[in-house]
Amino acid sequence: MGLLGCIGRWVGREYVGIFLHEEEQQRQQRRPQPQQQLQQQQQQQQQQQREPAQQQLDRMAGAKRSCLQQPVEQHQQQQQQQQQQQQQQQQQQQQQQQQGSAGASAGGKQQREALTKLRRKGMKGYRPRRSGEKKRKSIRGALVGPDLAVLNLALVKKGPADIPGLTGGQKPRRLGPKRANKIRALFNLSSETDVRPYVVRRQIEGKKKAKAPRIQRLVSETRGNKAAAAPAAAAAAAADKKKTAART
Repeated sequence: MGLLGCIGRWVGREYVGIFLHEEEQQRQQRRPQPQQQLQQQQQQQQQQQREPAQQQLDRMAGAKRSCLQQPVEQHQQQQQQQQQQQQQQQQQQQQQQQQGSAGASAGGKQQREALTKLRRKGMKGYRPRRSGEKKRKSIRGALVGPDLAVLNLALVKKGPADIPGLTGGQKPRRLGPKRANKIRALFNLSSETDVRPYVVRRQIEGKKKAKAPRIQRLVSETRGNKAAAAPAAAAAAAADKKKTAART
């Protein structure tokens, strides 16, 4: 038993040593060696450099073809979307301009509450005192609501069809001019002629008399005499003042 036991031990050691040696070899093979890595990289670079120029050209041509082979419908849809966006932007700008011009012409906004608007140089109804000055000033409201009974409007642009009762026929004005110079311009009169006979009179139903406006800025004879006598009256008043001062 002693000899057999020694032989068994020796054989077991040999087998264990062989097994360990094989495991170490496998581990070394698994580990990447730096020299092998460098060689592999060099080989890959050489292969890339050896790639013919024709293959590169073919690749570029294929890419261009793929770009050119895009469907035409997509391109048209993109153009239509861009045009729609541009039209929407233009409409928004026009609406903003119209709102701004309406507010500037009316001097207010379509709101019921009292508002203050920031005014700067160039705006209507504001004169800056200093360069670059801005002020917030109150504005009146251009109101349009259901509680209004009458709206005074003006036709800015006439459409293709007439509005019955408004643009369907000619209607004379209810009142004529009131200022003397405007009456002269209406009847093409000279500055020497008397304007009073040319006043537009308005007949009233059921009455014999007609109504006529009082002429404004009318230079009559009495007014001319007063204007001529004004310097003499001023001189006489000054002389009286001097006399009273000398007496005291």
